[in-house]
Amino acid sequence: MSRKGTSITIKDMANRLNVSVSTVSRALRGVEDINAETKKRVLDLAESLDYQPNLLAQSLVKSRTKTLGVIVPSIGYGFFSSVLQGIESEASKAGYSLLLCQSSERFEKEKANIQNLLRSQVDGFIISLSNDTNKYDHIERLLQREIPLVVFDRYSNDLACSKVVIDNRGASKEAVSHLIANGNRNILMLAGPEHLHLTQERIAGYKEALAEAGITFDPLKVAYCDFTLKDASEHIEALWKIQTTKPDAIFAVSDRIAMTAIFTLKKMGVFVPNDVAVIGFNDDPFSSMFTPPLSSVTQPTFEIGEQVVKLLIEQINRPEDEQIQYKTKLLSTKLVIRESSVRPT
Repeated sequence: MSRKGTSITIKDMANRLNVSVSTVSRALRGVEDINAETKKRVLDLAESLDYQPNLLAQSLVKSRTKTLGVIVPSIGYGFFSSVLQGIESEASKAGYSLLLCQSSERFEKEKANIQNLLRSQVDGFIISLSNDTNKYDHIERLLQREIPLVVFDRYSNDLACSKVVIDNRGASKEAVSHLIANGNRNILMLAGPEHLHLTQERIAGYKEALAEAGITFDPLKVAYCDFTLKDASEHIEALWKIQTTKPDAIFAVSDRIAMTAIFTLKKMGVFVPNDVAVIGFNDDPFSSMFTPPLSSVTQPTFEIGEQVVKLLIEQINRPEDEQIQYKTKLLSTKLVIRESSVRPT
């Protein structure tokens, strides 16, 4: 339903009149090469809806600052710091600088970051959602205003926008299949926040691997963690205690969570890999130096950063009257096997 005031967009009017976005744009700008009747229909509708041009969106196209706004949950996570290297490299090549914000895994701070970056008139946004984010109105407002935006890693399927992602389902299936191939049948999963698409896909891969091996999925073997170490420690301890059959393997949503699980289990008298095999995700820089060295799914973090910037600049450089075309870049992963997932013979 169309709304009065500044929330009305050119796209809204184009949909109502069944014409192209460029036709509405040209009519509003008074371009001569447009049918007089069509032009009148556009102007009449604009008047009836009290349409006001989005000056901020126009400034993003016409008066560029050559600055990109980046919001990540934390630069302290190895994954995000590695992606940022790719973002900075590609942005620099294209003559752009970055304004970097951390949401600190908090929804309200993520919203505040967006407002601060809007005031700085960045040319576009790169965002990875906080684990606290389960409402998306603040992102939807950017999309409705056709402000260039690309998300990566953590996102929601409720958002129709450009994104750079990996095959989370396939990567998770490969990791769990490795655990099964090494004789493990009672496999726990430390997942991320339930509302994140990333979590849903990784659980789907976990289920597929179990199904192919003839293992029945048990929801009591899955815990949803919020990416904090305290929460992960509490979840692995609680999850372990409710198992009726001794677990022999763990698949964790991230290496931080996997390493926390290993440390917590050690305090409980359970040792990796002798008692339980463990695989993480992201191949954190410390994973190979951990004791035992941690098996993990490695992501092309630098390439993720590069592709995010390329998609964003493509949106920024589109013709003024052209609607943003949303695209998804799907990148591949690799399973790195170390001592944590291979039980000594």
